[in-house]
Amino acid sequence: MNEQAEKFIENVLKNNIVETIITIAISILLYSIIKKLMNKNQKNKVLKEKIGKKQRTYIRVLNSVIKYAFLIVTILIVLQINGVNVNSMLAGIGIIGAVVGIALQDALKDIIMGINIIVDDYFSVGDYIKYKGQEGKVVGFGLKTTKMLLNDSNNILSISNRNISEIEKVSNFIFVSIPVSYDVSIAKFETIVPQIVDAVTHLENVENCKYLGLGELGDSSMVYKIAVEYVPDYKLSVSKATLRAIKLVLDENEIEIPYPQLDVHNK
Repeated sequence: MNEQAEKFIENVLKNNIVETIITIAISILLYSIIKKLMNKNQKNKVLKEKIGKKQRTYIRVLNSVIKYAFLIVTILIVLQINGVNVNSMLAGIGIIGAVVGIALQDALKDIIMGINIIVDDYFSVGDYIKYKGQEGKVVGFGLKTTKMLLNDSNNILSISNRNISEIEKVSNFIFVSIPVSYDVSIAKFETIVPQIVDAVTHLENVENCKYLGLGELGDSSMVYKIAVEYVPDYKLSVSKATLRAIKLVLDENEIEIPYPQLDVHNK
């Protein structure tokens, strides 16, 4: 192996440096052209409407695979140019690969789970997911990691694909609780429900609003529930606008949201 290394260095320094540079340059050029074409297609608005999120995820993964394939093939060609017996080297790498494979178990798990995510359609680029209490949009997907743009901070979180069991796909529904005093009868509150539903339905980026009924009898209030269906990408703004619309309707009908109360009884 030392002789091959010495021969490689000698050939590079003497005769094959130009051929090596040309090979690397051609490889970089070809990869750049392919990458540019793929990125151009992804940015094309008309094409985006024609293909689904799952297909766009396939394109991103394909881009990642092509990058590593170009890298490996280029290295092998450069070695061959400079006198290294690639065939015998690959045979020897088999044993080394087994040892490296043990050391890279987590990376292999990421790749396997990345393939499973695509095949079983766990989620795609553009979907909203939840991971360890944080919600965000999937903005990048590779064989090893998934990148999530967090809703509350706009930071990008990288998640190892092997952690798929901890990832939840978030629906495009917001479930809002409306606490109302026990002094307000159910019949009276439900007379203003159509106003609440109408106000929320007409908010920007809201697709539908549905009253779900009385959901909880709390310590100091009855809690009613509504479900709001929103346009993807607008969860935070829709959530804020929904709460505002509900409060305005309650104020208009002189219905207060009660404070938590503690009753003290003297003996």
